[in-house]
Amino acid sequence: MLGDLLSPLHIALLLIVALLIFGPRRLPELGGAVGKTIKEFQKSMSEARAQLSSVTTLDESKPVVETGQAQVVSAEKDKPN
Repeated sequence: MLGDLLSPLHIALLLIVALLIFGPRRLPELGGAVGKTIKEFQKSMSEARAQLSSVTTLDESKPVVETGQAQVVSAEKDKPN
């Protein structure tokens, strides 16, 4: 399905429509802006992945902190119905 949407004919048709809407002078500016936006997005995603992986990796020297789920479960058992 996605392969049908990205056929060369469809891409050419989209480029022609963009050329008609924005004109030949604005199209390179828009392309540059889209490229910068994609680059910034990829940079942000890379930084987020690096930060997430540094948070999720456990250090052997640090103790693991209990979450208190056992207390929540026992409190739920004590609730009257």
